[in-house]
Amino acid sequence: RVLFRSVRQSAAFHASRAPSLGKQTGPAIHFLLSDRVPEVKAAAITSLAALGSPELLSNQELLSLIDDPNPLVSATAVSVALSRGDPSFSLPLRRALPRLVTQLQNPKAATRATVISALGQYGSAAAPTVPPLTTVAKSDPVAEVRVQAAVALMRIGTPAAKQTARETFTEFASSKNAALKAISDGYLASTEIPVSR
Repeated sequence: RVLFRSVRQSAAFHASRAPSLGKQTGPAIHFLLSDRVPEVKAAAITSLAALGSPELLSNQELLSLIDDPNPLVSATAVSVALSRGDPSFSLPLRRALPRLVTQLQNPKAATRATVISALGQYGSAAAPTVPPLTTVAKSDPVAEVRVQAAVALMRIGTPAAKQTARETFTEFASSKNAALKAISDGYLASTEIPVSR
């Protein structure tokens, strides 16, 4: 079962890398929206959105997925809805915001990271989430989640959010993890606060 789940998840994820085949792969990926495994469902949402064809993932389906009881699926749908910028999503997205905040301590790091990414996409509308995101940026046990929280804080953009983000990026600017170091260096280079090492 685990093998089949990972095959479905991988297929959903990789389908978006060949948008020219969207007409052929889209219906099969769309079928995965009803998969019982949240990771597969979330990968299908991401791929269908990346294929860029609204008929493969309608606004009505997206509205339903925003309300999905699984936080990974819901946060993924929220991110896609925010990227569409459609005013019809305003109320459901406002309702989803406090529900997402409750998942910042989710036991699964991948779910926390997806939720944090969605919160960052709200921009200044997510200003009330700065205190809990600050806690994540300072103390989450997973380094990648802490950096994701710093990115979200930068996107939210309040002075307090930016300050915490800079502190987190400064900490990871000397990381041995090349990806985290690159992200941190990139954000620090775009600010006017000098990096102290």
